Amino acid sequence: MKKDNLKQHPKNSASGHDGSKANRSTNEAFEYYLTKLNWLERLLLFMSKTELFILQYCTRSTRMTLTSVGAMVVITGILAFFSSFFAVKNSFFMADKTFMSWLVPIFVACVYSGSIMAFDREIVSATDKRAAWMRIPFAILIGIVISYPIELQMQHGRITAEINKIADSRNKDKKDDIKKFEANNTILMEQSIKPLLNKQDSLKKLRDQEQKSADWESQPQNGLCRGKCAEHKTNAEGYQRQLDEITGQIQAESKRIDGDKRYLDNKKEISKVEEEIEADKNRSHDLLSQAVALHSIYKSEAGGAAETLGWFLRFFFVCFELFPVLIKMTMSYTEYHAYLDARMRLNVNKMIGASNHKLEFFRDNPDKILFDNTEITDMLAMVAEDREIDTMNRPEDERHG
Repeated sequence: MKKDNLKQHPKNSASGHDGSKANRSTNEAFEYYLTKLNWLERLLLFMSKTELFILQYCTRSTRMTLTSVGAMVVITGILAFFSSFFAVKNSFFMADKTFMSWLVPIFVACVYSGSIMAFDREIVSATDKRAAWMRIPFAILIGIVISYPIELQMQHGRITAEINKIADSRNKDKKDDIKKFEANNTILMEQSIKPLLNKQDSLKKLRDQEQKSADWESQPQNGLCRGKCAEHKTNAEGYQRQLDEITGQIQAESKRIDGDKRYLDNKKEISKVEEEIEADKNRSHDLLSQAVALHSIYKSEAGGAAETLGWFLRFFFVCFELFPVLIKMTMSYTEYHAYLDARMRLNVNKMIGASNHKLEFFRDNPDKILFDNTEITDMLAMVAEDREIDTMNRPEDERHG
């Protein structure tokens, strides 16, 4: 069985195993070539959709060019990841500190950046340069989309201040309500405590006056008290005892007012309005609010510098997105592309020829059509180019089965 299969293999010559030895030699050379590529270079070549089996026959210059193209695809994907992460995080999870507020933006950023890299990978690997023209409008669009969240992040401080300013203006009536409730509580407090506070101030003045008189008369040039220092000190101590009593009364009255229903209702209304203001501020950090705040910054005194920075970022990212396209459009036709085109043309022609051969056989032998159960794919696999890549790790008896 194995002998019959070997005879059917087109790469086997009359000598029997010459084709098998050639395949084994080719596979061993390819395996040795793979050992010369480190993991990073293999990753970058994968991102540029480079056929490593073909690359082993190319110059080092071609290999480095294809590696650089893969690096550009990876860097573009990294920028897309961070831009989409900032966009989702700042738009939907600005004030959220939960685990999901990080997981969801990371997941969306991975999907978005992966899509961008897959798209760029197909563009830079296309053999027809006309495909690169399709990438230009997308590069401009993607560059603008990527740059905007980065711009919002770079001006995060100014944007937050502007959003708070807009929110304060929008909640001006609510802040006036807070002042009204605070004024009502102040009135309640003054009605009960103000007389005590006024008395406290008077006693403090009397105490300080008596103490000052005692200190003044105790000086040698003022007669060393002449019997009045003790009287002033006694009066000061008496006023201090009254102050202590007043302080206790003020504390007791404050506790009574704190439990007053009118005072508590005002405090409750203040807390309610403050929560509404805070909730409104938290809702004001979505993408639209940030865009409105950025537009307001553009119209401010520092708007010229901010707008210039924004255009600089857009220009930078658009150029960065266009770079893989420009590389593709300016890349010379190398031996890699010639090898790839040759293999593709050979495969197409061999498959067409094999199909025609099969049709001619059926035309000349119509009686065998019903008894022929061989698959056309088996025959095409035997004549396909670069078959070594798919069969190199299979056992020898399966490679020609």
